[in-house]
Amino acid sequence: MPQSAEFVLFCIAAVSLHWLVPARWQGAVLLLCSVMFLGYWDLPSLVLLIVATTAVYALPGRPVPLIVGLALLLCGLRSSPWVLLGVGFYVLKLIHYAVEREAGTFPPHGILSWFRYMLFFPTLAVGPIHRFEDFLRDERRKRWDGAMFAAGIERAIHGYAKMVVLADFCIKRQLGPYLLGALPPHSGRAAFSRCVIYGLDLYFTFAGSSDIAIGLGLLLGYRVGENFDYPFLSRNLGEFWQSWHMSLSAWCRRYVFLPVTLRWHRPALGVLLAMLAVALWHEPSLRYLLWGMYHAAGIAIWHGYRKWAAPRLPALPALGQDVAATLLTFTFIMAGFAITRNPSLSAIFGEYQRMLGWPG
Repeated sequence: MPQSAEFVLFCIAAVSLHWLVPARWQGAVLLLCSVMFLGYWDLPSLVLLIVATTAVYALPGRPVPLIVGLALLLCGLRSSPWVLLGVGFYVLKLIHYAVEREAGTFPPHGILSWFRYMLFFPTLAVGPIHRFEDFLRDERRKRWDGAMFAAGIERAIHGYAKMVVLADFCIKRQLGPYLLGALPPHSGRAAFSRCVIYGLDLYFTFAGSSDIAIGLGLLLGYRVGENFDYPFLSRNLGEFWQSWHMSLSAWCRRYVFLPVTLRWHRPALGVLLAMLAVALWHEPSLRYLLWGMYHAAGIAIWHGYRKWAAPRLPALPALGQDVAATLLTFTFIMAGFAITRNPSLSAIFGEYQRMLGWPG
């Protein structure tokens, strides 16, 4: 969607109109533009979002049944044949609002601010998942800022460069065909290369979309949180999940990992359930559950190594440790994409057979 001419023209018109009208009308213009955006791209999703947003705002306390219902709604819609635009993001925002309102986190606000937050078109389709209190702060402090506007343009250009130049041209059209064409198709190197190409394409496409959303937020006077921070340079899986899809990771830490850990004092269980939540958010399927367990096992192994093995092993030079840790983490992450890029368990098993050199 961000690469379409309609999207670019809509954003230019919406940002221009937002700043041309008097300040007292800017909120109304933003809400109207957001409704028009979602109504044009996916009318059923607009109807569902308005109904859910109204219900969550109107319902009194007791967020647990509401959270369970929203989670089941998300899983049901994710597994249905209908692809509703932005549903994965706005259901998490609804749960965030239900929990934090019960905790008394939010300052006083009206229903129009709540609707503007839920329908905020820059982040509606691709995230990041920003917090309501941050949105309210920016809404109340918003003023024209030339430097912020210029930063928004620059950030959006960076996003388009990642999507169009790096993901589409360099990875899909150049590196992928060249690398796979030079390797035997059933070799372990080809199997791992397919995972690397898939992972790099996924990163540059999604990171570019996030940059565009962050840039649009700046153009409208809102500071949207970061979503990626060079995740493939991480030295361990803990660093990776603090720099890959950061808004989703932060959401799962706040609403899954911490409550489970505080309730049962079992961090390993919290990690497992948080990773399963990440997996189910992407797709409620067996392959994504396997991918979530794969990463949970990797985090457990890393924690065990750091606690028991690392103090007993001879120390390497700092640079050598960082390089080795980064390469090992990168290999683990890329190999994990064999689970999500293949449609069936037999295809996943066959890919790992090739990567590990097992006879097929």
